Amino acid sequence: MFVANLKMLLKKHNKKQSELASFVGVKPNTVSDWINKGSSPKLDHLCRISEFFNVSLDFLLLGKEISQQSASNISNSAIVQGNHATTLIVRNGETKERELTEQEIELLRIYNGLDIKKQTLLLSAAFKFEEERLD
Repeated sequence: MFVANLKMLLKKHNKKQSELASFVGVKPNTVSDWINKGSSPKLDHLCRISEFFNVSLDFLLLGKEISQQSASNISNSAIVQGNHATTLIVRNGETKERELTEQEIELLRIYNGLDIKKQTLLLSAAFKFEEERLD
């Protein structure tokens, strides 16, 4: 998804790989490797790429923004309000209602206490764990 989004953004903004490389602080062949070999950029590079195109990391990595409805569901959820009541979970367009486990609550507490860069690192690690589980 990242490669397709990166290609689309370069084309949409009429930017060259060398311009992106200069902004991010990498060699042009590094950007080429991301696009042609599917190499994964480092987190700080992802942040700079999202700055370059003025898009969120969600959009850069997933191709979509978190919808207003999802954001509303999250902000109105029990976990954000600090209790253990039922909460809405939105994933892949499907909404489920259930109580969060103690571990999920703890993960969200930790996540919410981090700055955006550390939140992205945590998400990146979670995605790697998920890929390993699926392999």
